[in-house]
Amino acid sequence: MDFRFYGDIDDVDDSSIVFDRGSRTVYLFKPRLNPEDEITLRFSRILEKLGIEYVVVAGYIAILFGRGRRTEDLDFIVMPLTEGMFVDLCREVSEEGFTLMQGDVRVRV
Repeated sequence: MDFRFYGDIDDVDDSSIVFDRGSRTVYLFKPRLNPEDEITLRFSRILEKLGIEYVVVAGYIAILFGRGRRTEDLDFIVMPLTEGMFVDLCREVSEEGFTLMQGDVRVRV
């Protein structure tokens, strides 16, 4: 992909990257979403719904910016969570169809 960088979100096309300095958010516009994009967006929406700050890191970022590779996982770094926030997160991801796989942690959701 050949991305063009813009400073204004109103001047984008389907292969643009915009960095909004005010919200410290990167917007990437692409013609179609791959499976990693879909999962990342689903999980991000849950975090945002719960008010959990996060950043997406690692291999997915390379894919997002055009590197031709696949990844088996998606890596998020989230703000420190209270126990209650963690339980709420577990409940939400479970309700949205994600599988909780941390076998050594027992949390009632």
